[in-house]
Amino acid sequence: MHGKNKTICCYDWRCSWGTALFFQALGFEITWFNTKTIDALLNFLLAAVPLAFALFGVYKNQYLLTKKSQQQEEVLKKEGLK
Repeated sequence: MHGKNKTICCYDWRCSWGTALFFQALGFEITWFNTKTIDALLNFLLAAVPLAFALFGVYKNQYLLTKKSQQQEEVLKKEGLK
């Protein structure tokens, strides 16, 4: 392999070994732990982590989720401030 493909191949190899060593340090002995399953796990994490951050951001920016904020909204509407 030359150029970019060699770099990608080396990256996959390091990730596989790093993940395998992590699980071995936790005491897991997994016989089906190969590069295909590791790549699937990494793809899942690479999709799930940004999704979790996005959902958390939507949750934190949603103002009317708590009862206190709903009561405050009613008071502001009654006073004509909103």
